Amino acid sequence: MHELSQWGQPPEPHDTLPPCSMVLTSGGLLAAKIASLDGMLYGLVAYVADIGAPRYWGTWTRFLGEDWLRTLNLPYHLYAPLIRDRQPGALVPRLGRIAAIAPDSIVATRSAQDPVLLANHAKTLDALAAWTGIHRDKIGIYGSAMYKRAPEAQDLDIVIYGAAASRRVHARAAGTIPPRPLNHRHHPHFRVPGHTTVLDPRYISGEHVITRALVCGDYTDDGVQPIDGLWVVDAGDGIFFPARYTLSDGSVLLSYRAGHAGWLRPGDELAGPPLPVYRRPTRYGDTAGGVRYRVVLECQTLSVRRTETEHPESE
Repeated sequence: MHELSQWGQPPEPHDTLPPCSMVLTSGGLLAAKIASLDGMLYGLVAYVADIGAPRYWGTWTRFLGEDWLRTLNLPYHLYAPLIRDRQPGALVPRLGRIAAIAPDSIVATRSAQDPVLLANHAKTLDALAAWTGIHRDKIGIYGSAMYKRAPEAQDLDIVIYGAAASRRVHARAAGTIPPRPLNHRHHPHFRVPGHTTVLDPRYISGEHVITRALVCGDYTDDGVQPIDGLWVVDAGDGIFFPARYTLSDGSVLLSYRAGHAGWLRPGDELAGPPLPVYRRPTRYGDTAGGVRYRVVLECQTLSVRRTETEHPESE
């Protein structure tokens, strides 16, 4: 526990933490923040602490002086019991994998813009800022660099805040990497020219108005509807988290699955399980119209047929 005592204590107020910051709970959840709304933190659980249960499966690792099970890629039927066993009430049925974390359960935090953390990677971040022309205050760090010791790591998870900065970085990076394969499970990785560190970006466009709508129930539930045969007509907001893609019937595919960010291109045809459809009003009192969102909340797997491929790929 000595490592834990050096990490994130005393905890910062959760509503001051930027998205992608990490929080550790008394129940043994290590979660990445999505948003703070109405006194609660909402985030995705990346790891759960060992509670002595038999280890039949899963990817285990050790950090902060404890053993942890990685949960990010687990299907929902395996993910949900792990969370409930450690922190009952953290999962809200309508929010899928998004955990609702009460402030009094947070025992440690690490900001994605922690000054010490940023200083440890200053050379890489300075190069990124200079190459893309964005300000350093638009950059953060997330992922294993926040809780694992990797002083010579060649890979670094970064987060870019703001729509303008995100689009600028994405545009610059796009010129250094080949198109992302359909079966690639991560964001497009890139290097700043002349540097060896591989950067894995996550782009945050701004306030999570969509997450707020989900949390507050500010939508009309249109039930579960098929997605098979629909195709992408606009992928301009697909780089962000959560990813948004406009589909051929006018609805928006809204995905909280990290691997869906930057994945799809216009013309990609989709197939997969029926998804819940929520209609969000575009103006006060507009419940008949509004935007329809097909929402990926439980890490559902989608298949895609791209015109230049002869067979579908899944993510």
